[in-house]
Amino acid sequence: MRRYTTKHNEDLRLGDGHSVATESCSCSATLREWLAVLNERLQHVTTAVRELAGRMNVYDGQTADVGGRLGGVENRLGTLKHRFGAVEIRLGAVEDRLAGVEGRLGVVEGRLAVVEERLGHTATKAWVLGCAAALLIGMLTGTLGGFWWIVQQYIGPLLRASAT
Repeated sequence: MRRYTTKHNEDLRLGDGHSVATESCSCSATLREWLAVLNERLQHVTTAVRELAGRMNVYDGQTADVGGRLGGVENRLGTLKHRFGAVEIRLGAVEDRLAGVEGRLGVVEGRLAVVEERLGHTATKAWVLGCAAALLIGMLTGTLGGFWWIVQQYIGPLLRASAT
């Protein structure tokens, strides 16, 4: 059986509301890491359960062959079967939680796509500064053009009158 490894034992806390990523896009990597750790742990539990089931089948065959000598083993196997049933129930609950997380992840991905689409149509800093510069140049040109027109209208006739 492959040994289970993770970075830390605190990587995944089932039922801890703070370990599941929120709907913000900055936490999508945390959610993916959390799901990867959960998947690894589920694979480990599945491997352990299959190994235990194989051992139980071997012990059942031995008790039938030997007879009454292994009566204590039969009691232990009964207890093991009971505990194995509890593990299966818990594994089912974990699978249900995982399905819920996958559903919420789908909603988050949809909302993230909407945000990305809206950000694609949002003005950038360079675009805003370019528009502001164009507006400033336009206003400056209009002001200087108006000043030049006033000079021509009022000073032009004075210069013609003084020339004569």
